[in-house]
Amino acid sequence: MGKKYRDQYIRLTVRLVLAFCIPYKVQASDSTAVSYTLRTINISSTGAIDPISVKPYPCLRLVKWLTPTTDVSLIYSAINLESGAIFDRKMVLSIKKRLMELPYFSTVSIIRKVVDSNGNSPLSDLMIQTKDRFPITFGFSLDEGPLLTITHHNAWGYGHGFTQEFFLKKRWGYGCMYELPKLHGNYFFGGQCYNQIEDTYEFNHKNLWIGKLWAIPAKRSSLPYYWITGLSGYVKEFSASPPVSDRPHSPYHSYRLILGKVGWVADGYTTIRGVYKLNALERLPNGGSIEVLYGYQNGAYNNRHYIAINGIKNIAHPTFKYLHVSFESGAFVYKKRLEEAILKLALAYLGPPIRTCNGMRQSIAINYIIGYRMPQERALGIRIRDPESLAPLDQYNRLQQPIYGRLNVQLQSTLHQPIVIQTIRLVCLGFTHFIGLYNQSNQLLNQTWVDRYGVGVQLEHVRMSWPTLACTIGYSPLLEKVVPSVQLSIGHFKNKTMPKPTLIAYS
Repeated sequence: MGKKYRDQYIRLTVRLVLAFCIPYKVQASDSTAVSYTLRTINISSTGAIDPISVKPYPCLRLVKWLTPTTDVSLIYSAINLESGAIFDRKMVLSIKKRLMELPYFSTVSIIRKVVDSNGNSPLSDLMIQTKDRFPITFGFSLDEGPLLTITHHNAWGYGHGFTQEFFLKKRWGYGCMYELPKLHGNYFFGGQCYNQIEDTYEFNHKNLWIGKLWAIPAKRSSLPYYWITGLSGYVKEFSASPPVSDRPHSPYHSYRLILGKVGWVADGYTTIRGVYKLNALERLPNGGSIEVLYGYQNGAYNNRHYIAINGIKNIAHPTFKYLHVSFESGAFVYKKRLEEAILKLALAYLGPPIRTCNGMRQSIAINYIIGYRMPQERALGIRIRDPESLAPLDQYNRLQQPIYGRLNVQLQSTLHQPIVIQTIRLVCLGFTHFIGLYNQSNQLLNQTWVDRYGVGVQLEHVRMSWPTLACTIGYSPLLEKVVPSVQLSIGHFKNKTMPKPTLIAYS
């Protein structure tokens, strides 16, 4: 018995020694990290379309003029290091990550060159090489927003941003936004003016807004944090409206609105493979945000307050891929009572490939929206991107009741590993979409839960970083017809909320 207890005591002592020695060893290795003294920073920046021929075509010369090379002063301000500063390998990685998070560069390379190895902190130079990304982007939207949006993210090479918005579908007008870069947070200025014409009504809409980002310096390498503040003013005037009841909150009444917001953002990004695209590396948001809005509306019949709160959480991980959760909620308050309240919930998840099933992978997206005490003239559309309907029900509406709540569940699966044919990578898809439509009393309107089901194919270029193209065809039991679809797959979830304060759209 004595020998047995002695052996147990020896084993326990060995485990305790190992338990204390292993953390001490790790801590000792961290404390012995080599530090360097900065002498100079040498920066070489390459334009988005460099190199260029000696005698370029006129169109190429115009593109070159529209895509200037990023000025080195913008890079120096992001590095925030001066001669004589002490840095180590971890700080170099933090600088590279900080530069890649800027919307100006496609690649960043940092090389440490030791000049004098004498002393505890060797004297060293930093050689930084950057390659600009194409700064002009185009956006198309099929809902009630601008049909065409053109954004220049790096005007003159100093980080100034210009956004042009063109309303060309039902709404006719123009909008713009200017972003003024600053070291500790950018300023934003913008406005919109358009005229919307429908079958039963017509109105003019104008708004001006200003916003500011307030950067929070991080003490260590972590997600960048900042505050968002914004203030906007809206004017909506109806020039023609249908005969409606004298309800004080009809959507056809003119109003003026002052709206402000305060938000907090943790805006980091993770580079992983195979989320929206089939195999290419993608920079996906990994962080979150939350914002609170308050406004005051001066309407044609009475005045009321507006309150709202929105939140986003994104998790990108190489193992379980991607998870997105977000919510939006807003309501008008009149005499301490909620009016026209809206709640939106969204969840999206994409898992890793299943090796035992030939590399197939599944994704799920859930969207839910509901309105409370909405006017009788306002109703939801059937699809997620359908704008709210203000006109009376037409003869083609099989439901014959306005929609006040909608649940969408989308299940999609790639059926095999990607196949490469010359320069095209493709994969076959299978999908099923479910839908639930609810009236003002929260009763289910549709008799079938299946919205659409079918097959499709997803295509992307092997070498060029283009958006992924998805072509699908399915049958809709709800509409009793075949529904084809062509989509460009672009990562649209973000942590960053716009500095512009806006009302929650009932769509």
